[in-house]
Parts: sequence; structure tokens; C-alpha cells
Amino acid sequence: MGTFLDISACLGKNHNEVANVLAQFVAKCDGDWQMISLDQYDDSNCLIETIGPNTLVMYPYLTLFCDEASQYLSETLDCTTFSLQIYDGDFWMFCLYHLGELVTRFNTMPHYFEEIDEEELESWRPDIEAICRLIPGVSAEQIERYLIFWPDPEEDDSFYETKAYPDDECEYSDWQIVDFMRALGLGYFTEDKPNPETTQVYRFAIERE
Repeated sequence: MGTFLDISACLGKNHNEVANVLAQFVAKCDGDWQMISLDQYDDSNCLIETIGPNTLVMYPYLTLFCDEASQYLSETLDCTTFSLQIYDGDFWMFCLYHLGELVTRFNTMPHYFEEIDEEELESWRPDIEAICRLIPGVSAEQIERYLIFWPDPEEDDSFYETKAYPDDECEYSDWQIVDFMRALGLGYFTEDKPNPETTQVYRFAIERE
């Protein structure tokens, strides 16, 4: 099984604001939410890290609540929030919410599960102008090369050996999502020794009906 990753990125909100609203969300779902020690983090827990003016949330492995939680954060905190996901190491996608409303969405491989018609395909084509309006300091030129549909690997395998931008760490692949996040100014989680003043771990347990 490949990588599954679920992240919320709340613009302009700090750790405490995001953690308090997520606690409300979990309570609404009759789940379990509690702070635990930072050194106990593993992929069964929820990691929250504030980077500059924004806060990122990494949900437990296969939590399946990323879109719902991201929309709830956006609505409750009156902010702009991304829901960013990697599916089984094969593609990445996002939904962008503003004040609780879906603004635009994108999927690198919208045809992954089945063939789709032109209308469905267009529904996954992102509104780059809207993204730039909502993310301070971001221009279309900085992100537009990420936001293209990927070809079938069997038809164009060489595509996956290229990068969207020369300074990217990743080619067109699942972890390109991190380059995209950095281009948006969101950054990414601290990988070695997180600062306990800006990073914390929570138990996030909800039963999916």
C-alpha cells in the first residue's frame, strides 16, 4: 500500500485557535480528542504545527475526515483553509475553502478510479485566479505548473521524470504536494526536532459510520 496523507492548512490562524476548533469537531462526531506528549507522535495521532502566520494539521493515517474537518475549520474560524491529500502514493489533490464554502478543487488524476466525462473533468480544473486572490503574495506563475492533469503513465512515462519548477525537490509524483505547499507559503512540517511551542500532538479518534 502506498502513501496516504491528509492535511489541513489554515491561513492566518494559530495553533490554539485550530486545536480548539478541531476539539469541537471531534466532539460533534462523538470522538476522542486529547493532547498527548510530542515524543509519542506516530501516524495514529494528529500533529498540529504553526509555521509563520499559518497552521498545518496532519491527520491520523486513513482518517477519512480531512475535507469535512477542513471545511469546519474554515467556517468556524472565518478563514481560508486547504484540504490537501495524497492517495495511495498515486496522486495528490486539494479542496480550497473560504469562510466554509468550497472555492475550487484540483486532482492530478481525476480519471484515476474511472473514466469521467468532460463536465466532471472541468469540475477538477482549479481556479488559479481565486487561489491567488486568497493567498497573499502568490502569483499564477508560481503555481500553475503544478496544477495540470497527469497523463496515463503507460502512455507518457517520461512526464513523471520531470519537475514543475527547476528548484522543486520532487518530480511529478505524490510528494510534489510538498513543493506546492511551499510555493503557496504554507511550508511543511518540521521533520527532525519539532519545537514544542509551535508543534503538538493530539489523539484524534472518530468512528466512521
